[in-house]
Amino acid sequence: MATKHQKTLSIGSNWTKKELEESELEGSAFEGFKRSAWPMFEMMQARINYQGWPLMIDNVLLEIESDNESFEFDGVVYVSLDDAVVHAVKTFFLDEALFTRVLSVLGKNKFSQAIRLCRLYPNLTAKTREEVFLEILDSIGI
Repeated sequence: MATKHQKTLSIGSNWTKKELEESELEGSAFEGFKRSAWPMFEMMQARINYQGWPLMIDNVLLEIESDNESFEFDGVVYVSLDDAVVHAVKTFFLDEALFTRVLSVLGKNKFSQAIRLCRLYPNLTAKTREEVFLEILDSIGI
C-alpha cells in the first residue's frame, strides 16, 4: 500500500504543514495543492498505519507471528525496514546501493541521518560510490 500511495506520502517527507500553509505557490493548480496536500497526506498516513481489529475464534485471540518487524519513520509504520528503504530511495531519489550500505553502518535508529547523508549524492557510478561511501564514513568519524 505504501508503494501505491508513494506520491501522497512523499508530501510529508518534502513539506511540513506550516511550510505548505506559508508557501507562496500561485495559480489555481498550486492553490488546490496547497489546500489539499496536507489533508491527503494525513489521510494516507492514517490508512497505512491502520492496525485493524484483533482476530478471534470462539473468543480466543489469535496471535499472528511475522518474520518481519515493522519499522516506523516519519510517522508512517512500514511492514518492514526493507519497505521503508524502498520508499525512501524512491521518495528522496537516493542511490540505493549507497543508502543501504550507509544504513548498515549507522543502524536503523539513524535512518533519517542516512537519508540526509545520501541525498547529497544521487546517481553514482560504482567507482564514485565507493569514494563517497568512504567520505561519508570519514565525515561521521568511523
